[in-house]
Amino acid sequence: MLKVSTREELMASGLILLFFLAFLAALFLTRARRRMGFGVTSGTWAAIIAGFAIVVLAMWASSTH
Repeated sequence: MLKVSTREELMASGLILLFFLAFLAALFLTRARRRMGFGVTSGTWAAIIAGFAIVVLAMWASSTH
């Protein structure tokens, strides 16, 4: 029997996907920064992940209204 997902379960899976995509974007951008000779710190990782999440959430919010 198929289980109907609740809104909370769908939101949790969406947030997990968002974090995973943000981590991949941070991985790509930090590698690019290293190749260009710039330093990479934990603050760089956090800023890229937060910035990516904010941009994607803003795009999602603008598409739903």
